[in-house]
Amino acid sequence: MNPIDHDQPIPEQLSFFELQDAPLGPKQALVILRRRLEAVSHWAPQGLRKGAPRVYEFPGAHEQLQAAPSKLPGCPYFYATQEVFGHVSAELGGDAIAQWCFHGDKLPFPPCRFWAFSMQRTDWIGSGGIYLEDGLTMASLDKGFHADFARYEKDAHGLVLVIFTHRMVQRS
Repeated sequence: MNPIDHDQPIPEQLSFFELQDAPLGPKQALVILRRRLEAVSHWAPQGLRKGAPRVYEFPGAHEQLQAAPSKLPGCPYFYATQEVFGHVSAELGGDAIAQWCFHGDKLPFPPCRFWAFSMQRTDWIGSGGIYLEDGLTMASLDKGFHADFARYEKDAHGLVLVIFTHRMVQRS
């Protein structure tokens, strides 16, 4: 596994909108995001769905999606399959271990980050990074509790990975 440098800036891409002056409330934004995720679905092909989350690529930062969840585009270019799934500690409350492999025509690139969204909880449950390993594009979970991910080991129908192509730049 290649180390991920979380402080490395992600290459800037064309951002198609600016943050709103008056952002939505957190609960309202999550409800709108959940509706958008349900309406625009992209998942692995039949036969490859065991533990495979749905995926989306967002041409912006996590903060931008929270401010304007209706801007989440569809993602017909790639899909994910489960590679590794487990947990660090013996009890279910420990850290989750999960890796997914991306397949398709236009894959996300390191050092992009992703956040995992639970459709059942209507909330973000973890995050991680994109990296390359042996010519494959992989996603590895960095933060997340096994209790939140346990239901997705065999059937990841309610799990969505949203890959963010760049981060917000903190202005001083």
